[in-house]
Amino acid sequence: MCQNDSMIDGRAVQATQTLDVQGRAGADSPLGAAAQTGFILVPVIFVLALLALVTMTLTRTVTHDVRASAQVLHQAEAESLADGLARLVIRNLVVAKSEADRRGPVRVDGTPLSCRIGASVIAVSVKDTAGQIDLNLASRDLLQRLFTGIGLSTDQAVRLAAAVIDFRDPDNIPIADGAEAADYRAAGLSHGPKNAPFATVGELEQVFGMTPQIMARVRPLVTVYSRACGIDPSVASAEIRALDLPSALLAAPAQRSFLVRIGIYHARNVRVVRELVVELAPRVPVGFLIKDWGRGVSANDVEPRGDIADLPACLDLFVSAEP
Repeated sequence: MCQNDSMIDGRAVQATQTLDVQGRAGADSPLGAAAQTGFILVPVIFVLALLALVTMTLTRTVTHDVRASAQVLHQAEAESLADGLARLVIRNLVVAKSEADRRGPVRVDGTPLSCRIGASVIAVSVKDTAGQIDLNLASRDLLQRLFTGIGLSTDQAVRLAAAVIDFRDPDNIPIADGAEAADYRAAGLSHGPKNAPFATVGELEQVFGMTPQIMARVRPLVTVYSRACGIDPSVASAEIRALDLPSALLAAPAQRSFLVRIGIYHARNVRVVRELVVELAPRVPVGFLIKDWGRGVSANDVEPRGDIADLPACLDLFVSAEP
């Protein structure tokens, strides 16, 4: 038995040695080398794919940033152009020796004028605020005529005109058909009447009963800068003149303020609307005061007209317009 066990153990050892030799030979063989190389290539391919993805993402990000930077640059150029043109318009208003001269190349009733500078189409609108209704000085009768003139019923016009009066007067006592703080609360509004003069036309949106639709129609017809109870019909729009105002309300005030709007339409579709209010003030050394300067809320009334090739050069118009 012991002899047989020794023979078996010897064969086992020999078999083990044979397997070790074969294993080492397999590792050194071309097949074994290929297997090891395959295990190395998998992480390398993964890393390369990851790098390609990162590169593609960075490329897209850089491209987006470059385009965004270019857009910002074009926007800044358009805004600078609008500001420069606004100063030219102011210059023409200030140096005018008469009302006829003051009209210059642009009508002061708000009619837009189109011209060009390079690849940009420019639309300029100048409106004498004496042709608009002053929200702080207009009588209730004038306000009612305004609201009926834009298409409201008589009852609507009466209530809205009274609400405007209550919004700007200093007390909290409602006039007939008006609205004060209690009415605003009852309607669930978070604000009440200002009980102070309108600082901007935009505050009209807060008046009890005002809607976005009514506001859109009335905005071009009102102002807070004319500081006149009446209207100058020579510079009023056709819609204002159609209100059939009493002769007592038709007068030319001594003070003049102008709403200037500049629209820039670039070949790259960059659009800027600059809006400012300038008051002619002879007592001031420069001859004018800037009452407001900022972005316009809409470009609807300064849309450019005509093909750019047919438009006159803006500088020719405004520089040659000097009296």
